Amino acid sequence: MCIRAKDDRAAHVFNADSAEWIFRFALKRNRLALAKQGNAPDETYALQVWTIKLPKLDDKAFLSEVSKQLAADTPSNRFVPIEKRESLERGKHGSCVRFHNKVEDAGAVKRTNTPRRMVLETDGFTCRHPQNTEIFIHLAFSHRYYPEHYDDSLASKVEWLYDQLRFDNLSLSEQ
Repeated sequence: MCIRAKDDRAAHVFNADSAEWIFRFALKRNRLALAKQGNAPDETYALQVWTIKLPKLDDKAFLSEVSKQLAADTPSNRFVPIEKRESLERGKHGSCVRFHNKVEDAGAVKRTNTPRRMVLETDGFTCRHPQNTEIFIHLAFSHRYYPEHYDDSLASKVEWLYDQLRFDNLSLSEQ
């Protein structure tokens, strides 16, 4: 799978045509989600890719903005926090916020009548475009599961996705 970010309007996902992964939904015009079945009927894996344009931010404001975006995706009326980590990292894609969020999902939509609550674990990163630091790409891999089906390979899957990320060069007219 290859993810390419060109600008705040386009993040292209290639080689995601595996029979396991299906295009789930476009959250908005700049947000894409792919999903596949987990180990049990109610469990799922999801890959979310989105781009956003923000004003130029220093590192502290960048980390704060990503933290706000992540909090908005896990409202407290549905999700009970278990674990949360966010850190600013500099790597091969420049400045990125690496995050891990684990919550109890009190409102998971299920196919079965299983009364137990599920866990939603999300691991990912949000990176600035190396040429235009007002453009950010967010890539998250999540697993919604019953506690006995914990997937300890989630972080390594996200690292693999991070390694697949490519930023297109922007011409002056596109910036």
